[in-house]
Parts: sequence; structure tokens; C-alpha cells
Amino acid sequence: MTSTIAAYPGGKHTLAPLLVRFMPNLSRNISGFGGMANEILAMPQRKIRIYNDKDKDLCILLSCFAKEETRVKLFHEILKYEYCKENFMELKAKTSSGYYGQVEIWVYAAWVWYTLLVSRDGGREAYSKDKDMEMGKNFQHRIMGKKWDLMRLEGIGVWNKDIYDLIEEEIQNPDGNQTFYFLDSPYYGNKASYKYNMVSDFDHNLYCKSLVKLKGAIMVCGYDNNNLYDEILVKKHGFKKIKLGLYAVTMGYHQRGEKCKLETECIWINY
Repeated sequence: MTSTIAAYPGGKHTLAPLLVRFMPNLSRNISGFGGMANEILAMPQRKIRIYNDKDKDLCILLSCFAKEETRVKLFHEILKYEYCKENFMELKAKTSSGYYGQVEIWVYAAWVWYTLLVSRDGGREAYSKDKDMEMGKNFQHRIMGKKWDLMRLEGIGVWNKDIYDLIEEEIQNPDGNQTFYFLDSPYYGNKASYKYNMVSDFDHNLYCKSLVKLKGAIMVCGYDNNNLYDEILVKKHGFKKIKLGLYAVTMGYHQRGEKCKLETECIWINY
């Protein structure tokens, strides 16, 4: 299985290889809610791959992975840091206000990456204590083990757009009908600590009514108990719903050794 950048609430590292089987072979691919880019890492190479996320910190990190020069510098920079709470708190504070050009871009990206790797479930809020890592075991190896797989991100385009702005632009784009849109949006009814979340019925209703205007192939992710998506996407707009199976819930924190809740993962597709 391909390495992931880091754990992340709602991340698709485990599910990505299965999702790829349902993805159409189109030359232009856009991930509307990029997160850790797990589906990009898992899918075959495409001519145009675009990562989009509203979180500027994630976009800075992915833009550094997308070019060999900054990717090499990013790996060099993050390897300077040991796994410990003091480093986590320091770099969390340094990234709390965002990037304002105070350091080289790959240095800031290393700070962001470190806070993802060392936080509980990649939430960047709470420190994830790991005695083996704190004793100097495996952390650098863990990072270097990602090096070759993350080279697959070379050449991706990185956008920092609100999803509604992206959809409106893509509706007008003549290349839209040859585009695959992967939309791993915040799940309906989630209780995750996303910086940019969608929580109300109104949010998801508006979102569904917007995305159906796209001219290309669309895949939307969610859980089976999502009647709102069934009503709008399936009944009103002819999408197919595919149940992928039971998977561990990755939105929210888990204590070490705690048994994860399972939910049925689904996709809604229009092709």
C-alpha cells in the first residue's frame, strides 16, 4: 500500500486503493477536498492532477511535495526535529497564525507536516504521546519511508479555493466534461474538528445542489446513513450509490488501544 503523508481526520489511506477501482480513466482529475491526497497517491498517473483544499497550510505542504527542489529541502528540514511534545507545541504555535513569508516556504511546510505527524489522528491540536518515538526510535525512519511514494506527487497542481468557487469556475470550463471530480467532502453529520467543516442540513443541501451542475464525472464520498444525499443525488439526479463495506471511522480522536467505531462507506457517482 502506498504511504500516506500523515494521518488525518476522514483520511482515505485505507480506502483509496478500492476507490481507485471505481474512478474513470480521464486525463484531468480534480480533488476538491484534498486533505492528505491519498487518492492521488493511489491512482494511476494522469496527465493533469489538481489538488484543492481550503486550508492554506495543507496547500503549502502539498505545493512543496509537488516540486523536487522543495520536496528535497522539506525532507531535510523535518528530519531536524525529534519526536517530543516540546517541539510539537513550539511548531503548533508557529503555524497557528498561518504563513506570512517569515521563513522559507519549505521550512514552514516542515512545521505543518510535523504537527500532522505528531498530533492525535493528524488533527494538529493535541499531542500524540508515543514512548518509542520519544526515545528516538523509528521517527526519522518513518519519515524517510515515505520519500519514494511521495515522489508521486511531483507535478500536481495545487489550488486553494472554496469548493463553491471551484464548482462555479468548473461549470464554465470547457474541459469540465473531460474531468473527474473526486469530492471527499466533510461527511454529513460528522463531529470532526475540521478547520472548514460542513455541519448543517442547509450546508449539505446547498453543496449537493451545486455539485450536480458539474459536467464531468463525479464521485462523492459518505456514509450509508445519509438520506439527504440519497434524496438529492440518487432520486433527483440519477447518481448511483455504491456501498464499499464497513470501515473504521477516522473522523475524531481515538485513544491508544480504543476500538474504532465502524460505518459503511459509500460513494455516489454519476457515470
